[in-house]
Amino acid sequence: MKKLFSIILVCFLLFGCGSPKMEKVNMPSDHKKYELKEFIVLSDPHALDRFACRYINTYDYSKSLPKSDYVDESYVKNTFMGGDSRMGSLAIYTDLKDRGAEIYYVTSLSIWRIYDMKVDGGKKPLYDFMMNTDKKNIYLLVGLNEIQGGDFDVWKEEYSNFIGELKAAHPDSYIYLILNYTPRKLHEMSKKQIINSIKEENDKIIEIAKENKVFYITPDEVFADSDGLIKDSYVWDGVHLEAFASGIFEDYIFTHTFREENYVKEVCE
Repeated sequence: MKKLFSIILVCFLLFGCGSPKMEKVNMPSDHKKYELKEFIVLSDPHALDRFACRYINTYDYSKSLPKSDYVDESYVKNTFMGGDSRMGSLAIYTDLKDRGAEIYYVTSLSIWRIYDMKVDGGKKPLYDFMMNTDKKNIYLLVGLNEIQGGDFDVWKEEYSNFIGELKAAHPDSYIYLILNYTPRKLHEMSKKQIINSIKEENDKIIEIAKENKVFYITPDEVFADSDGLIKDSYVWDGVHLEAFASGIFEDYIFTHTFREENYVKEVCE
């Protein structure tokens, strides 16, 4: 009897005799939050390989988000927007805050001061609001106040470090970087200097998005005139948006969002 029991025990330990069992396996994913999936694990040690499923995100982060349908109200309620005074146009001229979105802006903000410059009308820096928000969709617009800094590589490193912190604080959120639209006037810069500097800085933002796997959108797609500058009627001082243009900005943002169903695919082998 003991000998028979030993044989049975060895059979279970070595060969997994008996019925298949159900195990929960955390399948790897390159994007976000996907829940555990259940798979049948047979006595064959390679069975899991044949039944494994995983989610693949096929989105190309080097490209600007394409046009999509306008989001529903639940998306707006789950949105955080932060940035320099240009973001203030959305706070002042649209009803996004009334619809549940969080919008904070800092006049003359630079990425180096995001940690300590208090938001307009508030008592805390933008950094605190961004790190502590519970919103799922996070937008950031910075860069115009650093355009004369000269070294965009150093600027990129600082911006990228911040995005790394933001991703770590919000691993399940979608992060969107808003490229700088091209102002008509900026300091004492010529039109050529403005266009070239904005392009160079925006190219760095695109690199940041690709390297950190976050999204970016390009408002110049709807703002720019034939010279590449924001349309004259859209801004009251060459930089900041008129009320009606803020509505155009809102519409652009919320019709260029990431849709999981278009890019995230389940692959089973």
